[in-house]
Amino acid sequence: MNTHTNSVQHEKTAHVLSRTAVFLFGVAAYVVFLATFVYAIGFVGNIGVPKSLDSPGTGSGWNALWIDLGLLSLFALQHSIMARPAFKRVITRFIPRSAERSTYVLASSLALCLLFWQWQPLGGSIWDVDSMVGRGILYAGFAFGWGLVLITTFVINHFDLFGLRQVWREVKGQPQAKVQFVVPVLYRIVRHPLYVGWLFAFWCTPTMTITHLLFATVTTAYILVAIRFEEADLVNEHHQYAVYRKQVPMLIPRLTREVTLAGAEAMVNRADSGPVMSRNPAAGLGLAAVLCLVLTSTATAQMGRVAVPPVPDNLKAPSGHTAYLKTSAVGTQNYVCLPGAEGPTWTFLGPQATLFVTFPWFGGQAQQQVTTHFLSSNPSEAGTARPAWHHSADSSTIWGRVAANSTDPIFVAPGSIPWLLVEIVGTQRGPTGGTFLTDTTYIHRLNTSGGVKPNTGCEAQTIGAVALVPYSTDYYFYKRSR
Repeated sequence: MNTHTNSVQHEKTAHVLSRTAVFLFGVAAYVVFLATFVYAIGFVGNIGVPKSLDSPGTGSGWNALWIDLGLLSLFALQHSIMARPAFKRVITRFIPRSAERSTYVLASSLALCLLFWQWQPLGGSIWDVDSMVGRGILYAGFAFGWGLVLITTFVINHFDLFGLRQVWREVKGQPQAKVQFVVPVLYRIVRHPLYVGWLFAFWCTPTMTITHLLFATVTTAYILVAIRFEEADLVNEHHQYAVYRKQVPMLIPRLTREVTLAGAEAMVNRADSGPVMSRNPAAGLGLAAVLCLVLTSTATAQMGRVAVPPVPDNLKAPSGHTAYLKTSAVGTQNYVCLPGAEGPTWTFLGPQATLFVTFPWFGGQAQQQVTTHFLSSNPSEAGTARPAWHHSADSSTIWGRVAANSTDPIFVAPGSIPWLLVEIVGTQRGPTGGTFLTDTTYIHRLNTSGGVKPNTGCEAQTIGAVALVPYSTDYYFYKRSR
């Protein structure tokens, strides 16, 4: 009797441990999804991530194109095949039914992580909106898209969509109840508000590169194809969907008609959602509102007029020229030891620096590389060596010469290189037509720190030695006022 009782107890314990393991797996999959979702915002928007959609290219154009198409295709295949009922029937032979959705979410997140890691930017420029109003509208559309995606997940049932509802019911020992067919408010306007959000997020950008166009075009094509498969499954699973599909447009909103489902009541919320899910979308609306505010504040920061600090009179930019970009730079001022009239001396060789833009990001600040800065030959001056600025996304390049400098101690910190006004004397489009920098007319180098040539170390026996002196500064880019 004791042996039988112990055996039953062991089975119960093992079952509890199994349910707990499924729950922990579901939570882990959801955490991975959240991290991937946040990174995706930065990746598509080129905001505060180590590698984004339009990061500097590292390979040849054709190789990069095929790699990107392969990564997008891999995600599309994973996302579609694992969503089909036939695949679900097969995989649930090997894993608990309650873990199926979490497995799908985890696999989708990992496929996206692979895309982020191996993505190969192509550069190029299709459009680049200069108007502050235009840029603001496009940034707002980008924020709206991500906000709509998040809102929609809560309107239908966020925790069911990402597998938490299923694993919660598993750990509580409750049967997996089938969700009912419902028509929440957004789904009375279009059948696929989630995809509408994605389209806004992918297409609303003030700078459309060839890379971004490829990403947006392929993902849009996938969305249109996926809708066909998804709706076929919905018709098979819910007979009301065929009626609903005739009354509500697919992607383009229509507000003039009521939705009536013959033989079934259209409910606003899914039934039997379990304790994990609120029975109204208020939590999702609040979270999405926060996301929209964060992204909109980022957009406002990026599109706002650039404020230039006071400068010495001889460094003021000529009238008719307006600052359009502020960057912070870190790098080195490079010197070479050469013979001079009074003996060996450190001679300026050129700069080497990376320039970043800084913007607010989820309560803090983030930086995104925009240009590199170095000495190179200016093709507009028969190869004369000039300081150059090379855009990291579209490869447009500009060359400048010093028009004025100042070491005024009221402005320039002790032990720092001079402030400069640089006149642009050469421009070049990127290899695929990039023009981000080519309208630049002047550059200010302000707020310098360090970079001064060494006082020692250049002697007869060290001729040819190079000294790389760290410095930091702010560069302000100007173009003609409009």
